[in-house]
Amino acid sequence: MAPSVRLAVFVLACAAALGTSAGAAPTDPPPLTPVTTPSHGVGPTVRHWVPTRHGAIAVDLTLPILSLGERVPVIMRATPYAVLDATTDTTWVRRGYAFAVAQVLGTADSGGCWDYGGKRERESIADVIEYLAGFALDGSSSPAAVWSSAKVGMIGASYDGTIANAAAVEAPPHLETIVPEVAISDWYSYAYHDGVRYFLMDPGQRQGLVVDEQGFDTPLAFDAVYGVVPTRNRDDGFALRLAERACPGVLDKIEHTARAYDLDPDFDAFWQERSYRLGGPVIAEAGISVLIEGGWRDYNVKHSESSRWFEAIPSDGDAFTMLVMGQQAHGAPDPEFSYGTLLHAWFDHFLYGYETGIRAQPRAWTMANDGVLRKDATWPPPGTEDVPLFLRADGSLSSSVPQLGEGTASYVDTGVTTESEALRARGGDTMLWFESAPLTQDIRIAGIPRLDLHASTLGTSTLFTPVLVDLGPPVSRSPSLCTFTPEAEACVISRGFLNARHRDGIEQGKDLSPGETYQATVRFLDNDWVVKAGHRIGVALMSSNVWWALPDQQRAVNTISLDGTAPSALVLPIVGGGTAATTGGLS
Repeated sequence: MAPSVRLAVFVLACAAALGTSAGAAPTDPPPLTPVTTPSHGVGPTVRHWVPTRHGAIAVDLTLPILSLGERVPVIMRATPYAVLDATTDTTWVRRGYAFAVAQVLGTADSGGCWDYGGKRERESIADVIEYLAGFALDGSSSPAAVWSSAKVGMIGASYDGTIANAAAVEAPPHLETIVPEVAISDWYSYAYHDGVRYFLMDPGQRQGLVVDEQGFDTPLAFDAVYGVVPTRNRDDGFALRLAERACPGVLDKIEHTARAYDLDPDFDAFWQERSYRLGGPVIAEAGISVLIEGGWRDYNVKHSESSRWFEAIPSDGDAFTMLVMGQQAHGAPDPEFSYGTLLHAWFDHFLYGYETGIRAQPRAWTMANDGVLRKDATWPPPGTEDVPLFLRADGSLSSSVPQLGEGTASYVDTGVTTESEALRARGGDTMLWFESAPLTQDIRIAGIPRLDLHASTLGTSTLFTPVLVDLGPPVSRSPSLCTFTPEAEACVISRGFLNARHRDGIEQGKDLSPGETYQATVRFLDNDWVVKAGHRIGVALMSSNVWWALPDQQRAVNTISLDGTAPSALVLPIVGGGTAATTGGLS
């Protein structure tokens, strides 16, 4: 039994009779009080060609109309989509901020070669930040020195927010803050989940099959389109830009494609260069404050890209990191957060230095499936503990450690199983099904659930793609994500993925020895989910979820130990820990 499981069993055994339910929101923090007002006029937008270490970056800069000697901070959006959208947010300009739109290296009008989240992409935007702060690449003053306060912030959604994360890892001296919205923090985990390649998605809506892309077209769309054909413009030669991107970009693009669609990827130097989470301590040490916004229903840039980014940046020092997670998909923030006021107060404090109440706010604002906005000191919330529910031979999930001799259970990976099928069948030859007793009180699952397995496989590789389910009438602001069956109603809480060759870590895959027992931890995508009293918790343990992930090729038979000598368990991060689990009926 894993040490974490033993500890959680002990906590359960010692649990008191009184517990904590899903919990109400704590006392509201002081109100946010932005300071700047729309008192400035808007100047013309001017194109700048900014020299960087890797090519000239096209930057469209809009200044407020300034009084003599007035200096203002800069908010920048860096985007690879300028060929589609290069608009200036004049709301910020009227409030007294300069606003810049930078075109990512190797896209639209900018020179150089697109670098798929790599070092050239990071360094070139860091150079632009310093230019906007008043410092040129050669150490002299840039044209911005006459009006810039030398404080720069970045904002952007999706790839635009990803570039903000990337630039912050370079720690340019005059970058004060970033606001990445529904953005990537680790390119490996954007494409893969512990060695499993994401594919499409089937949320099992009641109207039938719904398929939506999960960013599967990245990097292909950039290697073949955005990062190849430059914009025709009067400022620079189209033919020159086209030739510039041909080399070394062609070799880069071949490597991007080979690595990003590999079915058995190692987290090696290529991916480490593209993991901004590894640079989280650098950001904190540099004093760069980070406001992270995401949505628990985002399956393009997975919501874990936001929550795990928050966890990767240390909270000590001058930097202030905040996480805001709503119930939206890959789009605008949930309106119930008053996000516009929060953002306004954020920039007014970190770029102008005004006291706006931002540092007095709880650091994690998250809205669970029940529509309740909770404001906690951190994520996962304080008091959250891992609670094991053991997989039992009778198909139950129980906090009681299995007896000796409970044996094993097997299933076959057909390579075509879907979660919709699993929720209809709830067992059979292609999956194992386990479920809890009905809850007696609400419980809140907040963090990363996991399956701790003792398993054997009749093959040298296999995948695990379990689905964690809330069995009961939908209590969700997104009921279309729930599946309705003749037997019951169910909502998917989360999905887990593991390529068993990466059971010992994602750095290097290792073949399984057919028939030999091994330990494997399958991590689910994290979530904030309240399971209501009267509902059950279910888990479908299977090895393909074909709309969500590309399947393994071996179609192996997998055997899971259910015996007390080597138990397998579903481990849930529950707010209130073992006490909440016990009073909630998870016994």
